[in-house]
Amino acid sequence: MVFLASTFVAAKDKSLDSYPLRLEVQTQDFSGKGTRVTTGAISSDAACNFVVTDERMIYVVENRNFLNCHTWTPGTILAAREAKVWGVPYIEFAWTDEHGKIKTQKYTLLNKRLR
Repeated sequence: MVFLASTFVAAKDKSLDSYPLRLEVQTQDFSGKGTRVTTGAISSDAACNFVVTDERMIYVVENRNFLNCHTWTPGTILAAREAKVWGVPYIEFAWTDEHGKIKTQKYTLLNKRLR
């Protein structure tokens, strides 16, 4: 019981302060075509892609769950952070919905280069 109590105390709400990058949407592609990935018997090329930038970098990101891709028009500024899971880099975007609740979406980082 002590472990559960400490888990609840340690957990904290998401904050936009945890997303230090400010990235501008440049392009988006929701055609459902992405890079082809084969994992065991599963093969998929369905994805949505974005190009986002800040003053220093250009990022190309992809979400393979094309049924759950969020859309942002070019010019939209998104809070974001870079991270890795099992050695795979991704960018997690954060925004607030119409009720002020923070929403997030992770996109695999395909390419990153200086402007």
